[in-house]
Amino acid sequence: MAMQVVIVANGELAAPISSYDYDFLIAVDNGLHYCLQQKCIPDLLIGDLDSVSTIDMVQAQQLNIPTQQYPREKDQTDLELALLHAIECLAAKKIIVLATMGGRDDMCLANALILTQSQFRDYDIELVGLKQSIHLITENKPFIKQLALQRIVSLLPITLTVEGVTTQGLEYPLSHATLYIGSTRSISNVVTEELVSISICSGLLLVLL
Repeated sequence: MAMQVVIVANGELAAPISSYDYDFLIAVDNGLHYCLQQKCIPDLLIGDLDSVSTIDMVQAQQLNIPTQQYPREKDQTDLELALLHAIECLAAKKIIVLATMGGRDDMCLANALILTQSQFRDYDIELVGLKQSIHLITENKPFIKQLALQRIVSLLPITLTVEGVTTQGLEYPLSHATLYIGSTRSISNVVTEELVSISICSGLLLVLL
C-alpha cells in the first residue's frame, strides 16, 4: 500500500490538518504549533527548532513526539530535510505539504522551487498554500486531476523551454506547444471540464491552481 505523508510547514495554513488523509504526519519546526493547536499529534518533529516556542517544545516532549533536531547552520531548509525523510525513510508515494506559503518571500519561492530538485521530481508532491496549490510536471509525470469548474490554472515554465505542452479540460487548450521561461502566455487558464490533464515532452513545468 502506498504511504501518504502530510508535512506541516510554518507558513499560513489554509485548511484543518484533519481534512487531509495521511499515514504519517511530520511537523516542520513551528509547524508543530499548528499540529498541537488542532490536536493532530505528529509522528515526527523535524528541523532546527529555532522558531518553536518553549511551551510547544515542552508539550512535544510530554507527548513523546520523536524529534530530529538539526543545527541552525546547515545546507538544507527544514522543509527539504522533511521531504528527504519522507522519501528515503518512509518510501512515501504521495506527499502533501501544508502551510508552504505566507511569511518571507524568499522562503515561499524556495519552497516552490524545491520541487524541481532531481531527488524530488519523480514523486507526487503537492505544496498547499493559503489560496493555491503547486505541482510539478515532468515528461514522465503528467498532471491528471479532477478540478472544480471555473477554477484558475496557471502554468509556469521553470526551464528555458518546456516543449510538447498539451492540455485537456481548460478553456484555452494547448497542443504540443512550447512555453518559454518568463512568458505569461499560460497564466490564468480556466477549468471547463472536471477532469484536467496536462502533459509535456521535455522540461519542467509548475502548475498552480
